[in-house]
Amino acid sequence: MNEEKKKKSKIISFRVNEDEYDVVAAIAKSSNMNISEYLKVRALEGKIQQPKVASEDLRAIVPELTRLTGQIGRIGNNVNQSTKAIKKVGRYGFFSSGDYLKLTEVFEKSTAEIAAIREEVKRLWHTLK
Repeated sequence: MNEEKKKKSKIISFRVNEDEYDVVAAIAKSSNMNISEYLKVRALEGKIQQPKVASEDLRAIVPELTRLTGQIGRIGNNVNQSTKAIKKVGRYGFFSSGDYLKLTEVFEKSTAEIAAIREEVKRLWHTLK
């Protein structure tokens, strides 16, 4: 019978002082486990692999990644508008000077935004290391 399907009828308990409890609780939390899960895995399987990124770090980074995702969406919108303008050239065979300036502005702005996002992503990766 599978280990997980067996009825858990035995209790193991032991006492620790406040400092020991704090250490065990912190390690369990950083492993994304509760204390019981952590101690059971530790006792039965030996060493527990620590996550490379603390959950607090992930919580701090998610809002920034969400913001960057929104920026990427706006850049995509700008590129789509520019593509429509380019298709217009194919139909009429020329750019008006206003269209040319607008297209140039959109591409320059998109390039600058992409560079800024690239730098922010690099910064986020450095916070994870």
